[in-house]
Amino acid sequence: LEQALASGEGVALEKRYLRPDGTVVWAASSLTPLHVSADYPKSVLVVTTDLSARKHAELALRASEERFRAIVSQATAGIGYADMEGRLTFVNERLTEIVGCGPRGLVGRTMRDLIQLDDEAESSHRLERTMKEGIPFQLEQRLVRGDGAIVWVNATVSAIRDPAQNVRSVATVIIDITDRKEAEEALRASQERLRLIVENAREYAIFSLDLTRQITSWNSGAQAILGYASEEAIGQSADILFTPEDTAAAIPAAEAATALREGSASEERWHVRKDGSRFWASGVLMAMHDGSGNAVGLVKIFRDRTEDLRSREALERYQDEIWEALQETERARAEAEAAGKAKDHFMAVLSHELRTPLTPVLMAVRILSRDKGLTDSMREVLSMIQRNVQLEVKLVDELLDLTRIGLGKMELFAEPIDLHEVLSSVEEVVRGDVEAKRQQLTIELQAQEHMLTGDRKRLQQVFWNLLRNASKFTPEGGSIALRSRQLMSTENPSTSRIVVEVSDNGIGLEADAVERIFDAFAQADESVAREFGGLGLGLAIAKAVVDAHGGTVRATSAGRGEGTTCIVELPLHPEHGV
Repeated sequence: LEQALASGEGVALEKRYLRPDGTVVWAASSLTPLHVSADYPKSVLVVTTDLSARKHAELALRASEERFRAIVSQATAGIGYADMEGRLTFVNERLTEIVGCGPRGLVGRTMRDLIQLDDEAESSHRLERTMKEGIPFQLEQRLVRGDGAIVWVNATVSAIRDPAQNVRSVATVIIDITDRKEAEEALRASQERLRLIVENAREYAIFSLDLTRQITSWNSGAQAILGYASEEAIGQSADILFTPEDTAAAIPAAEAATALREGSASEERWHVRKDGSRFWASGVLMAMHDGSGNAVGLVKIFRDRTEDLRSREALERYQDEIWEALQETERARAEAEAAGKAKDHFMAVLSHELRTPLTPVLMAVRILSRDKGLTDSMREVLSMIQRNVQLEVKLVDELLDLTRIGLGKMELFAEPIDLHEVLSSVEEVVRGDVEAKRQQLTIELQAQEHMLTGDRKRLQQVFWNLLRNASKFTPEGGSIALRSRQLMSTENPSTSRIVVEVSDNGIGLEADAVERIFDAFAQADESVAREFGGLGLGLAIAKAVVDAHGGTVRATSAGRGEGTTCIVELPLHPEHGV
């Protein structure tokens, strides 16, 4: 009012009036100044129109719109509106979450901008039809998220009409079905893998049955094993695969009943192929259930195990034969052991009986050798007799040693000994043989620790055999070496060993003879035995003695004509004594 009076111009406004009964009405008022003179207005004309009905309608519409907006904003589905050009004019929050883009990034974009390229043609065609004819549609399609990822959605598009029923815009409801699509794809892939496995399992017959035992599926393995093509088998009773005697005994029905009752039924029995031939099958019949746990059918898996059955039967036959052979072998072994003991006893008696008459012969030769009246030729004969008798004594002693070893009766007299002294004494004994063949003997005793516990005479026998063999199998003018060295253990000094090597540049050994020469009665080959003689007992006895001392002995050679090296290792501190 003041504004109208002050300005002299009309003023329009809407305001509420309070009626005498307390109700409020909306009214539109126009205030028009009335001019008494040209300079100063004196009064105002007020014209009022009742607007209550229109105002109540506007308020109701605004409340309805607010409720609708609240519902749309909180909906779990994505909702959007688009104009007749397909441009989005409104999107709710869920739609922005589905496509990974905020409202500002969506409003103003066309709906086809969101659709994956392969799905765009179908969606655009349907959208165009909706805008022209108002026909709604629903389809599953892929949208491209703001980060480039693909999301599967179920889209429902409807036309929005004006009061004249003309289409003015469209509304779309989007539901994210990515999880369902991925689950469907995983299920499809799993089913395809299962189908491929079943179809390619040619070693297994896999087929399904209904509850009446009619065949409903048939894999390639079943065709390969049983001979029926799938079109021949499907629809037939599975009883055709059983032998007549099993069918007569109701075995197929009993097996199915067991599988339905217990979940599965294992079997091993004869089955029949299409051509009538029989084969031994091993497999299982299993019940199939639906989601509610109701039995809907059976599936059978088995293999042709005929060869396994034949092998098992053959094995059972062979087991009896093998058992008989083992019994025969045991009897032969017992007989061999008895024969071996008898042989050892015979050798012991024989050796003793052979040695007994040699002793007086040697004594007689020594007595005769003292006769000063003997001619030189007679002395040579006596010397020859003495050497040969001594050789016989040595052979008999070796036979006795071998017999004791075989009987486990070799005795060792343990005492602290200096191995270097033992080696020096042996060198003195063989010096004569070495000088007789003008051989060069090198002695290098370099082991820092050479005290050990052992049998002095037996170890002298070992190294005397090795040195004597080295001289024996080395030509005149050859070289022989006797060396010792230490083999120390830094982790456990008590396991330190002394190593003695006897080397020569004699006839050497072939590779196959290196291990054999330590066996009793073994020679490198027949030519060696013919040329050098001997029974091949010395090295066998030497190995037994070294083994009894907790040591090892071995030979090495680069081959025939390359010489031989025999290596003896003895513990300086034997764990269990000698």
